[in-house]
Amino acid sequence: MNTLRVSSGNDSGRTLVVAVFSLALLLVIGTTLVIHSSASIWMSRNCTRERQAFYDAEAGVQYVLGNLKADLGAGNIDLSNDPVYLHYSRPTGFSFDLPATLTKLSANRYHFSVVGRAPDTTSATINVDIITKRKSAFDFGLFADGLVDLKAASGIYSFDSRKTSNPLPQDSTNDGDVGSNTEINVYMDTFIDGDAALGTDAGGTPGVWNESGVPIINGGRGIHTGRVNPDPLGAIEGPLAQQFTGVATANDNALATGSGMSGAVLHVGNGQTLTLHGKPGGANYHVRSFILKNGAMLNIDSSAGPVNIFLTGDHDMSGGNLETVNDATINYSGPPTQFRIFSNSIKSIVFRHAGGFKGMVYAPYARVEMKNDGDAYGLIWGKTVDIKNSGEFYFDTAFKDLYPINAYTLNAFIWRETIPQ
Repeated sequence: MNTLRVSSGNDSGRTLVVAVFSLALLLVIGTTLVIHSSASIWMSRNCTRERQAFYDAEAGVQYVLGNLKADLGAGNIDLSNDPVYLHYSRPTGFSFDLPATLTKLSANRYHFSVVGRAPDTTSATINVDIITKRKSAFDFGLFADGLVDLKAASGIYSFDSRKTSNPLPQDSTNDGDVGSNTEINVYMDTFIDGDAALGTDAGGTPGVWNESGVPIINGGRGIHTGRVNPDPLGAIEGPLAQQFTGVATANDNALATGSGMSGAVLHVGNGQTLTLHGKPGGANYHVRSFILKNGAMLNIDSSAGPVNIFLTGDHDMSGGNLETVNDATINYSGPPTQFRIFSNSIKSIVFRHAGGFKGMVYAPYARVEMKNDGDAYGLIWGKTVDIKNSGEFYFDTAFKDLYPINAYTLNAFIWRETIPQ
């Protein structure tokens, strides 16, 4: 006989409780998943916005640095102002805020900030410090607008007269840079402790590099640059030309003592000595012709100030505008930076037979020649430069600081992000 079994009310209630509990648990799990997913989406979006703001700020930094490099090099920014105002416009497609000024931190260090923007007021700030260096009118110790011809066994070195007074080849500081807008010839055993660079001629044709034998160049070998200004001081049309005009009528020729100075002719005979005395701010001598004979000596007394010779070249003697021969010396014991020869002439300047020279020769329209062991210390700037037969030239890098121009290089920069609190 079959027996009918009926569930009790207690079993039905227990099932209902289990179902309700399971539903509640599922609801809690689902809500948690939704909240977690929403938080993850929110965090992901926030992180994306922060990255977008940072990348935008970084793009702004690179944009400002690119413009600064160009403007500093071209002299379009005057760093003597404090603050230095900038006028850059934000390029299309970016959301960064550009700086309005450079803030001066020290003599050659400046600061600016760029703010990158993203949706929902998200932002990122990058602070940048830049370090600058003022450029010189002279990028080379030895330069010619035309041919630079470095014959066998000639040597180009460098030193700083503020640190070393009588340098030897082993004292060279690797800054013996040579340049030409037209052509550089180097021969066997020529030594250049620096770069050999080529610009372009007046028509835009790049300079030519020629070598024979085994020359030694410690820096760049025939590297190409833009055209170098052959007359950066303006000997014909510029500030220096005005000084030539003034010195022709008012000069310090009367300060010379010893033998060999007559009017504007400086002609020191065999074994004779002539002393040119300086004065505060610089003594300016007007010379039309300049010759030192066998064993002659031209002393430069710069104890009271520098000595400048303005060589006009409207009078010629013995085929040379300036000529030293047979152990004649010029300023051989004084610092090169205290003696400068400026020429606006096309007449040649020649050092021969171990004639020693310490100073600056600025003759952008003349041939400059060193031969037969003639050594020079300082700076040489000519129309052409010819060094032959073991002549040695030491570029005094102190001249770079004597002739700064209103242009700068951006040597280094550091940046850091400001983290919002």
